[in-house]
Amino acid sequence: MKVVYMLLIILFVAVKAPAQTHLDESLVMKIRFESRDTIYNYTMDELKKIAPNQLSTPLPWRKEKRAYQGIYLKDLLKHHETSLNIRCIEIIAANGYKATFTRDNLVNTHFFLAYQDEGQPISIRQKGPITVISDLNNLNDQAMRDLSLAYHLVWFANEIVVFEE
Repeated sequence: MKVVYMLLIILFVAVKAPAQTHLDESLVMKIRFESRDTIYNYTMDELKKIAPNQLSTPLPWRKEKRAYQGIYLKDLLKHHETSLNIRCIEIIAANGYKATFTRDNLVNTHFFLAYQDEGQPISIRQKGPITVISDLNNLNDQAMRDLSLAYHLVWFANEIVVFEE
């Protein structure tokens, strides 16, 4: 009887809850300016129209150089807010992970929000739909192994919080 009851519960949950094979396209990135209580929401189509660019770089999980399409973080932030005095930003992933980028990080590294890999959308399985990367072409094999993934790369990125001076 317990087995039948459990199977009915599983069946009810499976029928009741729609299977989610991909993220909802209606919102892929939120940018929040904390001190001004200002929020911008972007769909993938909107994000692709702002300042599309390309970055060819190897990544720690893919040693060969690949062409990523996306937008530079600085271009996205300046799209609506042309004069920024950023203290730091947090990039938050769909799984709750947060990475903090200081002003020095943002000045010294050109972070890139990749949404395509070799012209194909980045799937959730491939750390998408948006992955924050940077140009790693100048790193040798040892430096690539030593790279702090938590600091330089954010997978499943879906929110940026801007903290200003």
